[in-house]
Amino acid sequence: DETAITAFLSEANHMKQLHSDYTVRLKGICNEPYCLILEFMSGGSLFGYLKTKEPSTIMWIERIKIALDMSYG
Repeated sequence: DETAITAFLSEANHMKQLHSDYTVRLKGICNEPYCLILEFMSGGSLFGYLKTKEPSTIMWIERIKIALDMSYG
């Protein structure tokens, strides 16, 4: 619907303006179907990384680095 399209275009516009080493860059958009084309991340997503790890195996220094990087982004 029109509300979803407006929200999609607004999100794309916001992402287009982001220029940070801590965020994934927007490369383009598609209208059929509506989707965002994002920078390729060879290591995969943070979600995927965390999903494959046992929480007890992630060292605290790594947890702090992840949290800091997220806050910088």
